Amino acid sequence: MYWVCVTCCHTLYGWKKATSNKLAFDWVTSINTQVHWIKKARWVVDDHLYSSSGVSAGIDMSLAFLANIVAEDVADSVANHIEYNRVKDKDNDPFA
Repeated sequence: MYWVCVTCCHTLYGWKKATSNKLAFDWVTSINTQVHWIKKARWVVDDHLYSSSGVSAGIDMSLAFLANIVAEDVADSVANHIEYNRVKDKDNDPFA
């Protein structure tokens, strides 16, 4: 099994659903209409594919990925060590 994690502006082919940076959202979504783009999401998980809506959302996505493949307490510990207030709600991006 492989995993792919992408941050910000991307044009993903072959993905069922994804999100992207909100400032570039209209442009990104116009390039690939085959993806189900989720504007409100902070990050999206599509099987083994993760996409985030920006840099700070990418940190949250990375921590969620770590929680998924290792353990939730490990992700929380990493967030604490980098002095980052983790957002765990992937479906609510305040910038959307």
